[in-house]
Amino acid sequence: MSKKSVAVVVLGDIGRSPRMQYHAISLAKSGFNVSLVGYLDSELHPEIQNKSLAIHVYSLLSLGAASARGNIVLYILFAIFKVFATIFMLFFTLLFRIPSPSTILVQNPPSIPTLFVVWIVCRLRRCKFVIDWHNYGYSIVALSQKNSFLINFAKKYEETFGKLADDGICVSEAMQYDLKKRLNIDVSVMYDRPFTAHRKLSIPEKTEFFSRLWSQFSPINEIDDPDSVFLGPTSALFAGHSTNTLRTTAIVVSGTSWTADEDFSILLDAVVDCDKKIVSQSDKFQNKFPYILIIVTGKGPMKAEYEAKMRKLKLKNFGFATAWLTPVDYTTLLACADLGIGVASS
Repeated sequence: MSKKSVAVVVLGDIGRSPRMQYHAISLAKSGFNVSLVGYLDSELHPEIQNKSLAIHVYSLLSLGAASARGNIVLYILFAIFKVFATIFMLFFTLLFRIPSPSTILVQNPPSIPTLFVVWIVCRLRRCKFVIDWHNYGYSIVALSQKNSFLINFAKKYEETFGKLADDGICVSEAMQYDLKKRLNIDVSVMYDRPFTAHRKLSIPEKTEFFSRLWSQFSPINEIDDPDSVFLGPTSALFAGHSTNTLRTTAIVVSGTSWTADEDFSILLDAVVDCDKKIVSQSDKFQNKFPYILIIVTGKGPMKAEYEAKMRKLKLKNFGFATAWLTPVDYTTLLACADLGIGVASS
């Protein structure tokens, strides 16, 4: 094989992991054959499917999740089956389906069973074991489990295989410092960046984007005065309304996986406090303060719960909308944003 091969592993939905997709694209453009392994539950970045790039996607069978509300015995049996089935699928794919790689780059978390499986495969195939530290897996476990044994096991497991890695990268200097201080693990910082250079969109471009895609958004709050909300000379969000006293709309975007790791009540409380302050000083602002539309994108288990909380809010200067967009449209949405907010806590 003329080119070196690299495997990029995500034990999750590849479409919801832009960082790992960007790794695959960058490696392919640098001359590597890339095997991208993970679940195919969402649309991939268009560049992944670019036939001029040597990127080959190997999908894993997504087994879904069982509900604990049903038969507890069946729930436990399914959970055990899922763990062993996932281990088998990952082993089989990395050992027999993909070309022999020089390096396997794996996303963490999830840590269990990913790090164990990848470490074993790297030893058998004599390739480098590299971890991309997005977060700590045990901290995610701690958000959903109160059992100290499980949390300590997850922590020790992650630390053990973290130290066995040949190399590593991470998302921030804070994580780099923590890995070195606590575990004596040396990693390089590789910041999240857009795949291509982006510019902020003009008002006509924003208007065209929202006019085209507004049907894919789910507005949460009723607008107090829709005639007074607009993006520019024409109203993209509220077609059919026009007035001479239009009020500017500011776009705030927050991407989330809707898990316990992201406490959106922090944002909701801040919005309520800010809205009250604007209302109490309405004479001072005289409609100069923009209407703020907060668009929350992503999929996850707690989405319906937070949407219900958003609907209960009585807001005059803020509105919420949720959406799930293609990678290209999500990138365009970011170019429309006046501000981005993240609330991950772990």
